[in-house]
Amino acid sequence: MVVFILKRLFLGLIAILVISGIICTIIYMAPVDPARLSFGQRSDETTVSLYKKKYF
Repeated sequence: MVVFILKRLFLGLIAILVISGIICTIIYMAPVDPARLSFGQRSDETTVSLYKKKYF
């Protein structure tokens, strides 16, 4: 019984790591600027640049 629980915990940990890696890769490869996305399409360049300076 203990071996079964340890095996399930180990496989669950591997699954969490693989899913986290896939999600991080998708977010990293997304061609979206987070600053422009947070202000919308009608944002001006000064607002976006100030946001980038403050948070990035």
